Amino acid sequence: MAVAVSLPQAARLAPVREALLRLVRRTMPEARVTETAEGLIVWDRGEVEPPAAARLAARLVELLPEAPHAVRRVRLPEGAGALAAALGHRTGSTLAAKLPPDPDNAVLHALWRRLSGLTPASWVRRSPIVALRRGARARRVAHRLEIDAEAAARSLPVASPLPAFALKALEPLLLEAAPGLVGTTPVEGRLLLPLTPEAALSGAYDRLEQAIGRERLARIVPAIALADAIASPSAMASARVRLAADGQRLLLGCDAAACLELLALLAEPRDLLAVPAAAAREAGGEAVRALGPQRLLLRSCRTEADIAFGLGLGIGLFEGPVVSALLAGQRRGC
Repeated sequence: MAVAVSLPQAARLAPVREALLRLVRRTMPEARVTETAEGLIVWDRGEVEPPAAARLAARLVELLPEAPHAVRRVRLPEGAGALAAALGHRTGSTLAAKLPPDPDNAVLHALWRRLSGLTPASWVRRSPIVALRRGARARRVAHRLEIDAEAAARSLPVASPLPAFALKALEPLLLEAAPGLVGTTPVEGRLLLPLTPEAALSGAYDRLEQAIGRERLARIVPAIALADAIASPSAMASARVRLAADGQRLLLGCDAAACLELLALLAEPRDLLAVPAAAAREAGGEAVRALGPQRLLLRSCRTEADIAFGLGLGIGLFEGPVVSALLAGQRRGC
């Protein structure tokens, strides 16, 4: 099998292209990688010598467009803006690196300090995740730790909605707060914890393990964004080793329909995958099936139509506002 990753010209000259190349070489060490004018072609070991790979891949695409077992093509979107939308922006290992260089930084720094001084239960929300099958009651199997945007906004001098980048910048606080959230009370099912690869290797993660013990740690599912994994291939490889040693299963997620093919390419067989319902519906059933519906979590489900879409594809894990409403209805006996 061959995988052709088509990169826009700008991406071939950017760090994204270098990071992707390093990631392929680390995660597929026995594969051959050929660089072409179009992008990268990854070949199984022994399939063909690299000088002939580009010509053969192009010919296979012409002759066997319906045979993905022979060659798969992952085409990243043209243009720097589209590429950024597909892959997102890498977050650094410190707050200063995470915050964009604009006047709002001071506000976010103040909010960071404010939330750090509050009881985590006042600004951390546990979003329920359910297992669901047709004709069966929803069964709560996990929670995702996330920042309660409304509670965080109330900590500002002037309450206002927090943009997505602000919530992302504040996510490291979840790791700092996690020992107090799960160390003294039983964890119901699994607990999804947003992390970067660097965070999984950090002293903060060591402190979490020391506080809750390895048995509880094995019930935490580190949730890493695809953009962070691509941007830090070396840290990602090391993080996988550590998490596997701790008995943890990784959840890898992306937010845009344009990057679902890349998610399918770079995920490992044991990974759980997370995709927002809107992105999954935009990408279509074929792209979702390529991810493996049996290991997919459909996030941000807002309507019953989102649930029906997922069930129709064989997805069994759901999260979002409609899930919370469904659980509330079951408690009332509706």
